[in-house]
Amino acid sequence: TVCGLLMLMAAKLLPSFNAGRALAIALTISLIAALTLVPAMAVVLGRGLYWPRQLRLATPKKSGRIWTSVARAVVAHPVRSVVCCLLLFAWPVFRGWNVHYTYDALGVIPQDSSAARGRELAAKHFSSEQLFSWTCILSGDGVAADVESAVDRSAELSKICRENEHVLDVWSIAAPLGDPSRSVAATLAASSVGQNQSEAFYLSRNAHALRIEVMLDSPPLSDVAMDSCASVLERIEGWAGEHISGEVAVFATGLTPYILDIKSVADADEVRVTTLVIAVIFLIVAILVRDVFLAIVMIAATLLVFFVTLGVTEWFFVAVMGEQGIDWKVKLFAFVILVAVGQDYNIFLVTRILQENKSHELPLAVEKAIASTGGVISSCGAIMAATLGSLAATGLPFFQELGMAFALGVLVDTFLVRPILVPAALLVIRGHRQPNLESSEILPVQSTS
Repeated sequence: TVCGLLMLMAAKLLPSFNAGRALAIALTISLIAALTLVPAMAVVLGRGLYWPRQLRLATPKKSGRIWTSVARAVVAHPVRSVVCCLLLFAWPVFRGWNVHYTYDALGVIPQDSSAARGRELAAKHFSSEQLFSWTCILSGDGVAADVESAVDRSAELSKICRENEHVLDVWSIAAPLGDPSRSVAATLAASSVGQNQSEAFYLSRNAHALRIEVMLDSPPLSDVAMDSCASVLERIEGWAGEHISGEVAVFATGLTPYILDIKSVADADEVRVTTLVIAVIFLIVAILVRDVFLAIVMIAATLLVFFVTLGVTEWFFVAVMGEQGIDWKVKLFAFVILVAVGQDYNIFLVTRILQENKSHELPLAVEKAIASTGGVISSCGAIMAATLGSLAATGLPFFQELGMAFALGVLVDTFLVRPILVPAALLVIRGHRQPNLESSEILPVQSTS
């Protein structure tokens, strides 16, 4: 888990970077405390550790019988167990693979907040395109020789922008308040007085920087707005390269270009972090189990849990709660936590299977491992799910979605993938290939943190 969280530090977005650093440090401290402080306290407390209960001889418990029954069923029907799990997961995985993410941070603000009230007040007096227009700036020695050429350049740029069906209007030095046919104010701004006043706003003093304001018909953080912004900027860059001599740079600022850049960086972070997480965890698992193919199966199982979780979470919040999609930040954090934590549980189980396999045939080793670790791992999973799921009690959709994803993913991994799919897959694989599991040297696992 610590190694997986550390990979978040490869992200360029500061929230992801800081989260990885803080969580890794916190878990490392917890691990040190669990290995040093907790045993020392247990020794000091002695039998008082179990107060007010009295230590008695162990007796069979119902939970043990339950996991023994599960183990016997998996061992008796490994192929059926794998097929049933895959069929059960098919639809959630498909939906999880095609999840729609939303970047609309404005839509998640509580309606009773001051920000929401201020936005509502502004919307009564100004149109949405005026409130959330975005700015494009062309910078370079050859942008404009004088005001007249700047007006001509701006007119051409405005024409290019308006070719996009989602562009409502463009404000520039050629049309300081947009298309004159749209309003009286725009007509007045186009007069000599208005033109003189707008020069300082749209054109730099040395005429090396030219500015235009683009207004869209879509919410500023919507997919349509981002696609339109990217398309317009691409066309402007192409036009500038053909019609402006010398080097010219195209810049954009505003809410839509901002979230477009965030999306671009987040997509790159996602590829980088997920690749590193998979590589590092695979290396650790392969070293522990001494079987590359088995390590691949274990990684694939946790990836399956991740996509199942995404699919069910998106279905709940979109189909049931009526949201437009799930927050884009959920994917990366859910991936790192679920893959890292899920692999901890798998390592605990598989290493126990391999240890039992030293003295028993594989089917019996699997049965003993599931029965002996079932209660411990399921208890840990339930505690982890309840703890992480408490995020859903907050008022922000991002934390609600993340809390549900954490809780659901841990429960699916703890009660379906770890006790059924992974051991059943191991038995199926063992039936087609004969790795020398009995002679493998198993590294002891001291903690699953």
